[in-house]
Order: sequence, then C-alpha cells, then structure tokens
Amino acid sequence: MIHWESPHELNAFRLLDANSAVLEFAEQPLVIKYRLDGVEHEHYPDIRVTTRQGKELWEVKTAEDAATPEVARRTALMSAALPTLGYVYRVVHAEDLGRRPRLKTVLEVLRLGRADIPAVERERLRVTFERAPNLTWGDVKRGALGAKGQYFACRLILEGAIALDLTTPILDSRPLTWRGQQADFSNPAESNQ
Repeated sequence: MIHWESPHELNAFRLLDANSAVLEFAEQPLVIKYRLDGVEHEHYPDIRVTTRQGKELWEVKTAEDAATPEVARRTALMSAALPTLGYVYRVVHAEDLGRRPRLKTVLEVLRLGRADIPAVERERLRVTFERAPNLTWGDVKRGALGAKGQYFACRLILEGAIALDLTTPILDSRPLTWRGQQADFSNPAESNQ
C-alpha cells in the first residue's frame, strides 16, 4: 500500500505505475540530514524512483512552492550533492503531474490493465501484432485481440510491450505498436509513451 500526502503525490504514483521504465517506487523512503547556512535540517523526499538508468529522489511541489527561496536553495544543494551518493534529485511540479489529457489516459490504462495474461494468450497477441502491425485502438475495441483485448492491450502497454503515447487521449484511430519487451525511458518524470 502506498501513502500520499497530497493529490499531487497520488498523481505522481499513478504516472509512475503506468511507466514501464520504472522498476520500483516508494513514498518517503529516507531522511536526508543536511546543513545549510550553519543550520541543520532534515528533508524527507516524497518519492524514490528506481529505473534501469538509476535512482532518483523526487520532491513534489507546486511551481509556486518550488520557487520559494527555501525550497530553491535546498533543491540546489540536493541536486549537487546527491549524485555522489547515486541519486538524481528532482523537483516535480504538481501542475505537470495533473496535466490532462495525459492523466486521464493513464487512469484509463491503469483501470483496464490489471488483468493477468496467460502465456498462451500472450503468444497469440504477439502473433496477431506480427500479422497485423497496423492495429489501432478502435480495432482492439471492436475485438481484433479477442473478448479481453482491451484489458490485455492495456496490460501490455503498462509492461511496455505495446507502445501507446499516453500524453494524448485514446482515440479509435490511435495506432498500437508492438515492442515485444519493456520500453527503456530515460526520464520517468517525462511523458509516458
């Protein structure tokens, strides 16, 4: 179970959950003790994100809060110091996390994409994409992948086996591209494609 302290953090968790490049994430995973202007402070980053490229610590803030002198100075210090410990430090803006239509699309894919796919069915889907590489979301809705096609397609999108640009609405004309394995995104804070 994940705990969030704001709707912005919940949006971050949803976007991370839908990004196949993200191997793991956790809320408030650690405390950082630091000194700034001779004063000791403790900082609890909101989220630790692990990808194949490395580890990140995220602080979720509104753009206004991120611009305050206190947060800006802490961000500069963390951004400079944490790479030596193997972390990239990011302030992720709440406004970006809640941006539509991306969030709406991600919520739809997460809602539909929880079905397990049996191995035989997975192979059938792969062969279907091999034979019909120009499948669209509309084709899937009309049954091109079978009765559970929407559920399986969304599961494969979450796994990164099917590419779908999650930054735009899911329209019937949207193409689905078979990748066959997990996608490799360099920045999980960016759009999930």
